[in-house]
Amino acid sequence: MRTALSAAVIVREIDAANATLLVQAYNFTSPPIIQALGRAKDRGVDVRAILDRSNEQPRYTGATYLANHGIPVLIDDRVAIAHNKVMIIDGQTVITGSFNPAYPVCCQSTKASPRTPSF
Repeated sequence: MRTALSAAVIVREIDAANATLLVQAYNFTSPPIIQALGRAKDRGVDVRAILDRSNEQPRYTGATYLANHGIPVLIDDRVAIAHNKVMIIDGQTVITGSFNPAYPVCCQSTKASPRTPSF
């Protein structure tokens, strides 16, 4: 079942975070991923996010949800499109790729996978 694999993998990794969770994202509308970040913050993980300017809206957005959970959100307005998609979990696991943590894209893609860098 490919449809929910990417979101499920990312949520599992977020739920396993113990200390830090750094996020940089472009389109950020996936409820399961956004809620997992809120849960991480609630259990004491230092969560921080840099999001594209498209997330700065007058309506309620994923950025609003994060801010309401005490997660610092920086809006990258220095570039035309902040199209990076990266999560660094506990300084050890990196999730990156062409996957957008957006709904419904998160439920139709298998373009993200966690990587543990070896230095």
